[in-house]
Amino acid sequence: MEHVRTTPGARAAPAQLEELTAVELRRDPGCFRDLTWGCNQRDGTGPRVDLEAVAALLARGPFELHRRLGKILYLHHGAGHVIVLVPATGRIQIRLHYLTGDALRPAAAYALAAVVDAAVRQQLRPS
Repeated sequence: MEHVRTTPGARAAPAQLEELTAVELRRDPGCFRDLTWGCNQRDGTGPRVDLEAVAALLARGPFELHRRLGKILYLHHGAGHVIVLVPATGRIQIRLHYLTGDALRPAAAYALAAVVDAAVRQQLRPS
C-alpha cells in the first residue's frame, strides 16, 4: 500500500483493511523493530485538524487519555499501545506494545491508524 512505507523486506499492512484517507502512516525511521509509527494528516484534506478534539474522540472509544506532558497528549489502548498527539506541530505517533508479535506489527499499526483516521475525518466534517 502506498501510504505504508517500511524498510525493504518488511511486511505491509493487509490489503483488506480500510483505506486511510485523512492520514498517512509511515514507519518511524528511528525504530528498527516496527514498534513506532508516524501518522500525519494527508496534504490536501483540508485545514489542520484540532488534535485536542481528536484526543477527545479517541478517549470515547478504545483509548483512555492517560496523561498530559505539557501540551503533549498520551492516549493508552487496553492492549498496551499508545497514541501520542502533539497539537502544536500536528504530529501523531503510534507506539505499539513491545509484546506485539513481529509479524503483526504493521497490521496493528495500520489498525490503530484507521481509528485515528476516522477521528480526523470526523473533525474535518463541516458542522
